[in-house]
Amino acid sequence: MGRVEFWFFRGCMSTFREREITEATLEILERLEVVFHLFERETCCGSVLFRTGLREEAERVRRKNEEEFSKLGVRRLLTACPGCYSTFREYSLSGVEVLHLVHLLHRMLREGKLRLKEKRMRVTYHDPCHLGREWGIYEEPREILRSIPGLELVEMPLSREFSRCCGAGGGVRSAFKELSSAVSRSRIGDALDSGAQILVTSCPFCYHHLKEAAGGKMEVKDLSLLVRDLMEG
Repeated sequence: MGRVEFWFFRGCMSTFREREITEATLEILERLEVVFHLFERETCCGSVLFRTGLREEAERVRRKNEEEFSKLGVRRLLTACPGCYSTFREYSLSGVEVLHLVHLLHRMLREGKLRLKEKRMRVTYHDPCHLGREWGIYEEPREILRSIPGLELVEMPLSREFSRCCGAGGGVRSAFKELSSAVSRSRIGDALDSGAQILVTSCPFCYHHLKEAAGGKMEVKDLSLLVRDLMEG
């Protein structure tokens, strides 16, 4: 990739609830010697506002972020949140490349810069809606997982474009808690039925919600945490 600079957008969930994802991502970037900047103060991307019909508020947030990115000269925007990634892709960000962490890790893997240590485990992967069905990002996270020596990747029957939602997206967790919990329990059931020991995803919302639903029945990990723990060097 050469010397490329990124602006890393943490996102609300990874700032206030699942800070370990931000911490893991920053450690990964530093160990890979990626040049990056952090925003002094982030404004929510507006994903939930857009997806719950609060268009006026969402547009106000969008304009504020676009002005901030332009003022800072942002050319490459990186995030570990699929909701932020998808929302920024829908902004009018002329000349700005938007990437999810999965993209960067996949590029580094292909270039031989990311090497992962052996770990004997059976895992299954949950496709976040905003990465999978919305943007067709299915193979990249799986290639990263398959690169781990000793890891066995098993698929749930409902995966890729047919994946079941974790139940947290689109404001459902906030507005329809019972429905949201039922969906997440069903997804944990899918993962348990696959025979996997660990359920891996690449979304702080999915991670938070599925971890809660698992209730200790199985381990749930965000891909950033797994990569951080297994990086060589």
